[in-house]
Amino acid sequence: MRRARLLTRLIWCAGLAGLLALQPAAVRTQEGTPYRIEGRSQAAGSLHERFSESQLALLEKLNRADVEHLAQLREVVLPESWIDDELPYSVLP
Repeated sequence: MRRARLLTRLIWCAGLAGLLALQPAAVRTQEGTPYRIEGRSQAAGSLHERFSESQLALLEKLNRADVEHLAQLREVVLPESWIDDELPYSVLP
């Protein structure tokens, strides 16, 4: 009986330690990428002239609009820095 209780506590502590070890990685991912909002007057020029195809694909995801409708938005969310990996832009860890 005493061994079973000790084993249960050991497993519980190991699980808690695992969760605590994973938490900082998830927090770092969400803090990583700052954004700015650019109004229509600030967005001079065509989107295709200003951004590459991969950047336009990311802008579609961030603004939830396809390329044809991005130019029609009053405000566009832009990342402060462009990263090749899209995972840091995700709201999920």
